[in-house]
Amino acid sequence: MAAAQLKIGAFDAALTSVDNVLKVQPKNVKAIFRKGKILESLGRTAEAIKTLKEALEIEPEAKIIHQELSKLIVKQKSEVKSERDLYRRMLGQDKRPTTDTSFNRKAASGYVKWGVVAGGLTVALLSVVAYKHFHNAATAVI
Repeated sequence: MAAAQLKIGAFDAALTSVDNVLKVQPKNVKAIFRKGKILESLGRTAEAIKTLKEALEIEPEAKIIHQELSKLIVKQKSEVKSERDLYRRMLGQDKRPTTDTSFNRKAASGYVKWGVVAGGLTVALLSVVAYKHFHNAATAVI
């Protein structure tokens, strides 16, 4: 029952089913393994690891349990690293260098300011030239 519920994504119902089985058969490796898979699906990685370790104590030669446990340990390490990085960024303690360490913000802002000034002067000059050209053309026609 729990396997079918797990496949359709009814994780809470599957967890209840597995817990009912484990009340009657506390050493049922298949039920313990499924409980670990369900806990993983619910995002409860630490509990899933603990549950799979229980299954390994009962059946230490089961390759599928070893594989799943290894996968979860890698996932947990990744989650811990992501959390740590997130907290560092939130607290402003991120010491990682920017992608270009030679980038100078003051120099870049100076270039932007001069670029705006040069662009403005160019537009003004072109406006004067266009005015004179069309003004002279209009007076020649009269």
